[in-house]
Amino acid sequence: MDQQRTQQHSLKIFGATAAGVFLLDQISKHWVKQVLASGETVPVIPSVLSLTLVYNPGAAFGLLAGQRWLFIAATLLLFAVLYSMRDFVLKHMHRLLAVAVFVGGAIGNLWDRIRWGYVVDFVDLGFWPVFNVADVAIVVGAVVVAWEVIQYERRRQNSSPAS
Repeated sequence: MDQQRTQQHSLKIFGATAAGVFLLDQISKHWVKQVLASGETVPVIPSVLSLTLVYNPGAAFGLLAGQRWLFIAATLLLFAVLYSMRDFVLKHMHRLLAVAVFVGGAIGNLWDRIRWGYVVDFVDLGFWPVFNVADVAIVVGAVVVAWEVIQYERRRQNSSPAS
């Protein structure tokens, strides 16, 4: 019974975290679309950070523009892969939070693609392609999960008997 209660608690934390990231992403995109015209740039910290409204029909860096259904299918496939990792994820809170942040971001960009056919980007560092809150969540979540998988595999190899 305790394990079931713990798992339910973990799933609530997962859902709340993913929903929070999704809402932050969508609210920020809505706000930017209200205050900026497409292509308009507003400096926030001169020479460091600007807001630039970009409608991105592609992936990162605008690659594969117009491949909306490919991105939707890839996102859904990735969700299936993450679901298959649920036992690994649920064992540690930081893994759970990393995947929840990743999923919240992925749902934010997926929602954009389904709704509009493009992703709304607006964070402009000048030296990097324009991105959004969901992109940050996806990268942070993916890096933490990748690190955890690498560490898990190292521990597993070190604890297995020599062949």
